[in-house]
Amino acid sequence: MYSTAYLVSKKYVLDTKDRDAIQTATDEITDAVRAAVNTVKDRTVKAFGDGGCKYCGVCTYPDDECRYPSQRIDSISSHGFDMEEILKQVGEKLVFGDDAITLYALILVE
Repeated sequence: MYSTAYLVSKKYVLDTKDRDAIQTATDEITDAVRAAVNTVKDRTVKAFGDGGCKYCGVCTYPDDECRYPSQRIDSISSHGFDMEEILKQVGEKLVFGDDAITLYALILVE
């Protein structure tokens, strides 16, 4: 069981129709979350982010086990997390706009 949860968020001001800009933002927060996870390697950690993991060039899942489980970042939505409820618990709101996106990640630590 995990005893601590960290909510990570970052707002990116960008054209929300620009897929390349969104991908760059997603890659940036994923890299930051992975770096944070790597600082606590002595504990059991599980990370979830916006979008897929993208650590490997070609993912082995679902045909085989993950080659780098300590680097894996699962999709928040694929695990059924209710981000609106999580944000409500910390006094924030899920907001959609035309000129910005806010990306989120969860880091669970045992």
